[in-house]
Amino acid sequence: MSGNVKFNVVAPAPTPAAAKKAGEKPQPILPHEFLLSLYGRRVIVLLSYQNHELEGRLTAVDADKGDLFLEDVVHFVWSHGGFGSTVREGARTELRRCGSAMVNSRYIEVITPA
Repeated sequence: MSGNVKFNVVAPAPTPAAAKKAGEKPQPILPHEFLLSLYGRRVIVLLSYQNHELEGRLTAVDADKGDLFLEDVVHFVWSHGGFGSTVREGARTELRRCGSAMVNSRYIEVITPA
């Protein structure tokens, strides 16, 4: 069984009428149970933005939106890759390292244990 989960959700822009509905909660994009199973582990997050990838330790998950908080993060970019495909091709180049990063769930394409 694979630990990979693919997310590529395009949500429509909220309308003013829809935003005003009482008691309406935002719909989480990522399955919360899966993210909790990765809590404290190193994960690889492929972003839907220009072949970027983050690798870090998952330390928190936003229960409402599914946003991730990573620590000990390494930011990579794939060169000569096929953007839009699930398989990254080419060379992975390290861009930077940082202590922590917050990842918006709408930009997550794939998350997998490292």
